[in-house]
Amino acid sequence: MHLLILLVAGVAATAAWRVYKGAYSLHVLALTLWASVLMFTVDKAYAYLVEGEAFVDASPESMALGAVLVATAIVLWLLTLAYGKMRRAG
Repeated sequence: MHLLILLVAGVAATAAWRVYKGAYSLHVLALTLWASVLMFTVDKAYAYLVEGEAFVDASPESMALGAVLVATAIVLWLLTLAYGKMRRAG
């Protein structure tokens, strides 16, 4: 389920990046989320092929992990915005 949550967040960030035409450095958020989607897709594919684990797991833990991953990407994006603003000011 965390992969699907990351996928939806990646699509939303990419759409926002396209709508706002580079404002707010949304490309950083979109790139971070898509990198996470790619990483977890490889992880899930390996677990499915080698260990026989289900590809989509709808457990509460998986949903919480998805929320934590999206929140982490947003925090990294906000830190990037703050760093850029400090760099331009000083």
